[in-house]
Amino acid sequence: MTHLEVWETEKAMAADGPWERWVRLAEHFAGHSLDGDQLADGYSLDYAYEAFRSGMTAREYAAQIDGGGGRA
Repeated sequence: MTHLEVWETEKAMAADGPWERWVRLAEHFAGHSLDGDQLADGYSLDYAYEAFRSGMTAREYAAQIDGGGGRA
């Protein structure tokens, strides 16, 4: 990872940064914490972060992990 990539990751993960806002919103839509085990639960913060980095919206991610059964 380059220094710029490290900086962008740290900036995105700041308490008030885009990642923090995104994950709170995704948890709201899902109706639960995203701190799970990907294999056992079908979601995890690592996979959520990858979705965030790829440009997926919080609503799209919540729908994907809960089969659309999350909050609207």
